[in-house]
Amino acid sequence: MSELLSRPPRQGASRPTPETGARGARRPPRRPAAPSPQPITWAGLLAALRSAGLSLLAVMVLVLVAWASAADSGASATQAVGGGLQIWLVGNLARLTVPVDRIPGLEATAASVKVVSDQGLPLVVERSMFWDASYYGGHTANAVDQPETRWTFAEGFQGFFDTYILIANAEATPTTATLTFLREGAAPVVRTVPVGAFARRTVYAGDYPELKDRAFGIVVEATQPIIAERAMYFSTQPGRLWAGGHANTGIVTPSRSWFHAEGATGTYFSTFILLSNPQTTPAQVTLRYLLPNGDVIVRTKHV
Repeated sequence: MSELLSRPPRQGASRPTPETGARGARRPPRRPAAPSPQPITWAGLLAALRSAGLSLLAVMVLVLVAWASAADSGASATQAVGGGLQIWLVGNLARLTVPVDRIPGLEATAASVKVVSDQGLPLVVERSMFWDASYYGGHTANAVDQPETRWTFAEGFQGFFDTYILIANAEATPTTATLTFLREGAAPVVRTVPVGAFARRTVYAGDYPELKDRAFGIVVEATQPIIAERAMYFSTQPGRLWAGGHANTGIVTPSRSWFHAEGATGTYFSTFILLSNPQTTPAQVTLRYLLPNGDVIVRTKHV
C-alpha cells in the first residue's frame, strides 16, 4: 500500500514544568487551576481553521463499527460495538490515504464508513482492501454519494464463489432489508434481515440452501435508505483462503444501456457479461462488442 501522504495533525507534547530549576533559576509562578475545557463544536473548529488561514478541506469520517453475533445467519440483528469521529485535512489538488486498521478500535473488526466534506467541496472516494499480511489478494470499490432504499446487482454465484452482501445503515433508527435473489433459470428467493441503527450487516449467500451452486442477480430493498455492496471470493487453496476476489457497489436505477470499456479473451483472460432483469417482463438485449480495429460483433440475448 502507498505511504500515507497526509496525516491528522499531531498533538504537540506540552513542555514539562520542572519541580526545581538549576541553581539560580527562577521557578515559574504557581498558576491557578485551569477551568474545565469547553466542548469543541464543529462550527468552532472550522472557525479556528479559517482564522489560522488554512485553505484546507476538512473531512469528517464517521465509522460505523459492528460485529455479527453467533446467530447472525438467522434472524438476530447485527450488534453495534462502537463508533468514532476522525477528522482529516485533505490539501487542495492532493490525495489522502487513511489506513483504517491503524485507527484505535478498528484494528480487527468489520466496519462501514461515512465520509463528509464539510465545506461542500466535492471529493472522490474509493476503498481498497487486501487480505493476509502478504497482500496476495485484494479489491477496490467506489463509494456511493448517498444511501438509497433500493440497490440492484447483476452478479452473484454461490459454490465456486463465496458471495456476500454487505449492508450499512447510517441512520439513527433500525431498518429491515429485503433481499431478492434472481436465480438463473429458477424462481426468485426472497429473504429479510434486520439492520440495526448505525450498524453494518453481512449476509452470506451460502446460508441459503436455495442458492447453492447457482448464479443469481440481487435486489436489496429497505424501509429506509441504506448502502449495499456485494463481495465475491474464490479458489481457497491449502493454507491460503481465497486466492482472489472482487467487490462492487450496487446500481440504484436499472438502465436501457450500459457501457464497458474493458474486455479481453484468449489464453489469459476469460470475460463474462452479467445481466440481471429485475422487472416482471422478459427483456431482449443486444450486445455490441467493439474491437480494436473498429469491427463490431453483435449478439442478442433474452433475460
